[in-house]
Amino acid sequence: MKDHQLRALVHVAESSSIRAAARAMNLSQSALTKALRELEEDVGAQLLTRSYKGIEFTPAGSLLLSHARLALSILDKALEEVRLLHGGPGARVVIAVTPMVGATVLPRVLRE
Repeated sequence: MKDHQLRALVHVAESSSIRAAARAMNLSQSALTKALRELEEDVGAQLLTRSYKGIEFTPAGSLLLSHARLALSILDKALEEVRLLHGGPGARVVIAVTPMVGATVLPRVLRE
């Protein structure tokens, strides 16, 4: 089970469509379908039913979806914390100043 497979599952749930989920993830529909098929093989259960009406989650799919959302949230938070620890992308500083200070003092401070 890989994180991109779990993300695919969550995107499908959020968009209620494999096509829309693939578009949102910048993937082809066949690549997304392959990721979902591999995930089903990994867990040993059918996760979605597909019909002309759209997709529906099986009981196993609904259960995995709730765990996938939690796992991805934890992974994203861990990645953010590691980036913040090392001051990399994602490190953010917020400064609140008055317009006068922003126009006069702040430019000098940022240059230093």
